[in-house]
Amino acid sequence: MPLEEGDTVRHQAFVDRKAPWAKGQVIRRLDDRSYEVRSGDHTHRRYRTHMKPTNAPPDKPTSPHAPSSSKTALPTSPGIPTKAASPEKMKQPTLP
Repeated sequence: MPLEEGDTVRHQAFVDRKAPWAKGQVIRRLDDRSYEVRSGDHTHRRYRTHMKPTNAPPDKPTSPHAPSSSKTALPTSPGIPTKAASPEKMKQPTLP
């Protein structure tokens, strides 16, 4: 049975076949038997025989470059202006 983009799967490790199967999300189908799977911050190519579909929800992306459904403000450092910074906030902090 083919997997669809966005399906949550468990996939077998490439090197250590005895390791626990990792949870991942299908990114896309590459050909008849291989898929691209995102697991944590890594992307892997796996054959369909090394993946099992699961009903578990997908993990939240941990990479700052991974797509995110919520928009959060990025932390800023004092004295470093942001695009929306006012002139008062652009002053450098004074050292004692």
